[in-house]
Amino acid sequence: MNRDRHVNQDRRAYRLWTPAALRRPSKGLAAVEAEDVAAWIVDSVRAWPRSVEDRQVSSRIGVPIQHVRLARRAR
Repeated sequence: MNRDRHVNQDRRAYRLWTPAALRRPSKGLAAVEAEDVAAWIVDSVRAWPRSVEDRQVSSRIGVPIQHVRLARRAR
């Protein structure tokens, strides 16, 4: 860092750049079907009671929440 303030007199202030059109990320990744979910995921999800939220089950098992929801619907 240059401590001499007179050296950078003509320097313009730095401005953050943002894109003109902000796009939101898409909600779903790829469409997952019930046949795409592995059997061990279905068994693991069935071991959890229905009172436990899908988000918590997916984080504990380590799979996407879409797979947990499909496994719960397959019951």
